[in-house]
Amino acid sequence: MDNHSLEISDVSRQIGDKVILSDISFSFGKKQIYTVLGPSGSGKSSLLRILNRLDNYTSGVIKYHNEKIKENWKEIEFKGLKSP
Repeated sequence: MDNHSLEISDVSRQIGDKVILSDISFSFGKKQIYTVLGPSGSGKSSLLRILNRLDNYTSGVIKYHNEKIKENWKEIEFKGLKSP
């Protein structure tokens, strides 16, 4: 994760038998702007909710500044910011 501040690897979210996201992987570079595009119901909002720590993910790895974040990451502090 040389120039990446956020790396997502094989992240999935499942509620009961319903798969919301399946094996999503990508990384965000520093000082870059990104867009999330897709049809209705494709999981865009679910992905953003996970990245904003509003929802947990079922499996996969998220790294923030090369530090692995646990699956239940609502309690994690980021650079002095606490989750609500």
